[in-house]
Amino acid sequence: MKKLKGLMARIGTLRQERGATDPILVVAAMAVTLVLLVGGSFLISGIITNGQNLNAKSDLDKIAVAQAASFAEGDTYLSYNVTKAGVETGTTNAAGDRLSDTSIGFNVTEGGSLNVVLVGGQGWRAASGSVSGAAYIKTSENNKVVEVRTETGASVPVSAADLAKLGITQAQVDALVDGLN
Repeated sequence: MKKLKGLMARIGTLRQERGATDPILVVAAMAVTLVLLVGGSFLISGIITNGQNLNAKSDLDKIAVAQAASFAEGDTYLSYNVTKAGVETGTTNAAGDRLSDTSIGFNVTEGGSLNVVLVGGQGWRAASGSVSGAAYIKTSENNKVVEVRTETGASVPVSAADLAKLGITQAQVDALVDGLN
């Protein structure tokens, strides 16, 4: 009984004491919060950039479908250029339609750019510029999408194997990408 009273007395004094918060714990909590905040910011910007690049690649897939539709309707491929400002130029088919006006036309991703050139009436080559600064190419020769410029604007060397698959030379790649406005 005596031990129980002593224990209860100690618990009572512990309840009355209000110790100061340990400053090391406060600094550690602030450091962890800061690391999570900064890491989250980089993660979100990476997700946004990845989405912008996927949109540019998707524009190339849409070009392939629209060109196939144009060829099916009139045995012609159409050149096409859309600037970052959204200005559209290019050839028209027999009905006077631009590529975006064909039965499977589309709108280029806002802020992106697109350049489609014809290859002697036998095919086409396309370059798509992402809002992030990356650029990609695709041709009628192959369904492969190849990155030719990174988000920082640095050129990515296209491998000889990719050039062969796409049926294009490095000079033609450079001219195609230079046509992105």
